[in-house]
Amino acid sequence: SDVFPDDNTEWADSDTDGTGDNADAFPNDATETLDSDGDGVGDNADVFPNDSTEITDLDNDGVGDNADVDNNNNGIIDVATLEQLDWIRNQPDGTGRNKGDGPSAAGCPGSVCNGYELTSDLDFDTNGNGVLDSGDSYYDPLGDGSNLGWSPIGNFATPFTASFNGNGFEIRNLYINRPNQDDVGLFGYVSGATLLNVALTGDLMSVSGHDYVGALTGGAYYSAQISNCHSTGAVIGNDAVGGLAGDVEYSTVVKQSYAIGDVAGRDYVGGLIGMVYESVQVSTSYAAGAVTGSSFVGGVVGYIENSLLNSGYASGSVTGDDNVGGLVGTTYNASNISSNYAAGAVSGTYRVGGLIGYASEFTLSSSYWATDATGQASGVGLNYKDEGIITETLGATVAQLECPEAADDIGCLVGKTLYYGWDAIDEDNNGATAAITPWFFGSNLDLPVLQAN
Repeated sequence: SDVFPDDNTEWADSDTDGTGDNADAFPNDATETLDSDGDGVGDNADVFPNDSTEITDLDNDGVGDNADVDNNNNGIIDVATLEQLDWIRNQPDGTGRNKGDGPSAAGCPGSVCNGYELTSDLDFDTNGNGVLDSGDSYYDPLGDGSNLGWSPIGNFATPFTASFNGNGFEIRNLYINRPNQDDVGLFGYVSGATLLNVALTGDLMSVSGHDYVGALTGGAYYSAQISNCHSTGAVIGNDAVGGLAGDVEYSTVVKQSYAIGDVAGRDYVGGLIGMVYESVQVSTSYAAGAVTGSSFVGGVVGYIENSLLNSGYASGSVTGDDNVGGLVGTTYNASNISSNYAAGAVSGTYRVGGLIGYASEFTLSSSYWATDATGQASGVGLNYKDEGIITETLGATVAQLECPEAADDIGCLVGKTLYYGWDAIDEDNNGATAAITPWFFGSNLDLPVLQAN
């Protein structure tokens, strides 16, 4: 029967909402009648019923989610896709999302944003077939078979200077194949930037460059901050090559970070960082991959000068020709190294040590190397002119180093103290700041490890 006997334009109301099917944009949905902007979403559900480009506003800031670069309204630009990650290079100061046509701060509080944050996992195996190949979006960017992979964000001329927070999401299967390019990593060159909570993972991950090569960044300079970041992939380069960062200089801080992928290069090669120079602090960090190079090769750092390295360890093998150390290849000019250990095989031909290969004008304290695992009887291959100050540092077997269940142990090695002062670490070598307790000792069958953040 005719539901609208007095209206010759209507006769049915399928959803019984009182509006005839002909006039009803949603004849089978009793909650909707109109679609003013023709976007397929009813006006009642559409936060922007007169704008066909927008439907929702997750943070209720009046800016539609498609245009909003900051959907949680925290002043940090959202990165939810690899494409949006790629756009960062267009606006390395972090003030807006820039697709290449100029930055937009739409949706930023007061139209002001500062930096970027991941809001989801990302995967460079974009077609999900378990192989990195031409079917993946960032594998062969030139389309000529050169297969260069990801183009690092930031370079010497235009460094990345903002913050980037990975928020614990994973960036999987990063692929870079640029053996003739310097400043190579997810980021190529960062200056004064902050890199937080970045996780580089995936069985397909590999990073290859020339000089200044690291999984996270080729170089970090001028008070940059790297915190709670890690990489699991292999890194290959020439000089200044590290599992996480290639070159770290000028008051930069690296802490609570690690790299477990194998690292290979020529000179200045480290499991975590290739080269450290000028007032850098590296603390509460470790490396576990195999490290291979020629000169200045170390389990954690290849070369360190006038900087601080404490509360860390290396457990991977270290192989080189000269200036080779289980922890550091070479330390020079007032560097302070404390509260570390090395427990991987160490091999070389000239100036080789369980902890440090070659050392000059340095302080080494409360540090240990496994004599059996490293294969080294001496902690320092060459202490140049005996200029170094070495205290509370010794070699012991792996079993002896595993034995303590707390810091300041005096029972596991007769007449010696193991892990001296490790219950209160002066992380930044500044007595005005509070000490930390980063170590977890486990049972008498475990080497100490750094506690989870």
